[in-house]
Amino acid sequence: MPEPLGKVIDLPDRQHLRKLSALHGIDDVIIQAERYLQLFSRMALAPDVRDELNLQNTMLLYGPPGVGKTVLAHGLASLHAKRTGAHSGLFEFAPDRQASDLKGGTSKNVRRLCRFIRDMAGKYAVFYVVMNECESNFGNRLDVNPSIEPLDTMRGIEAWLDGLDQIKKDCANALIVMSTNQPGRIDPALRDRIDLSIAVRPPLADGREQILRDTVRGAARVLNVHEHLLDDACLPDWQRVVQMTDGYSGRALKRLIVNSLTNKKSSEPLTMDVILKTAANLLEHDMAHGDGPETCLRPRSPRL
Repeated sequence: MPEPLGKVIDLPDRQHLRKLSALHGIDDVIIQAERYLQLFSRMALAPDVRDELNLQNTMLLYGPPGVGKTVLAHGLASLHAKRTGAHSGLFEFAPDRQASDLKGGTSKNVRRLCRFIRDMAGKYAVFYVVMNECESNFGNRLDVNPSIEPLDTMRGIEAWLDGLDQIKKDCANALIVMSTNQPGRIDPALRDRIDLSIAVRPPLADGREQILRDTVRGAARVLNVHEHLLDDACLPDWQRVVQMTDGYSGRALKRLIVNSLTNKKSSEPLTMDVILKTAANLLEHDMAHGDGPETCLRPRSPRL
């Protein structure tokens, strides 16, 4: 199989674990996903019960951009590998590399990829496959216009569905973890093959405050930040920022601090006044362009 289609790494991975520990405000998501991983591990050793439950060994993380879906997928796999001690591997698939300009090329690439997954699963006790932007691979076939999009797209989706069925049949130790910020575009046949769908939403107030303060604390190691910015005396001001950023993803919160650092004068330290002004300007801009939290940060719940 062509190497550019993805990469395989051994688990646990320190970087994955470090990034997972930096996620805030999604403890409930982590707990639910961990319970599913425990069920997956137990059922891999009990095929009869697995068949009775009709487990598909597929989990979906859905939510707006920037909430940590990919970090969560990587981190959960590494965390589970660390806790179980099982020889584990992770394959991260590059969705943009499956398409082909040749007739029948896309479905051919998909079949080769699925064979590769089955082969690699045989080398590990547990094998994780992470598919980001899964709507790129499993778009709703009812939305495909044959006069505009090549028929090969539909055949590629069908090849994926057949491939998942074969992976489930041959590899009880292989777990597919998918993510998307467009759950409504996923083909119904894939939805029916998903054991657990988890909504990963923007962090709540406590999580937002933790992300903001951690980001400023990290910046203070090398950049000019006012020494009182992280004191308890600033808590009321931080709570104002938290209220202004309701619905913002972790990525958007970090971007707020980056914007604040660029808005201050180079000779002056970062202050709360700069952060508050930057937050107000960004919120005003987002709402004026229809990009506020209500429109771009809170996904429509899929029928899963």
